[in-house]
Amino acid sequence: MLYFFAAAALGERIPDTQFLKVPYFVIAGIAWAFPSKHLMAWMNAEPPEKQPAPDRD
Repeated sequence: MLYFFAAAALGERIPDTQFLKVPYFVIAGIAWAFPSKHLMAWMNAEPPEKQPAPDRD
């Protein structure tokens, strides 16, 4: 979500020409997929097995 607001705020600072805005928003629209790929892999990974607790005598 933070990426969305940052990309939009930065996009507002680009001069108002289609030659600059279109490539920026195409790149910004695709760039979020690279970090999210790792996030999705981490999110879907199997959790590690828990170690049994040691006996307390």
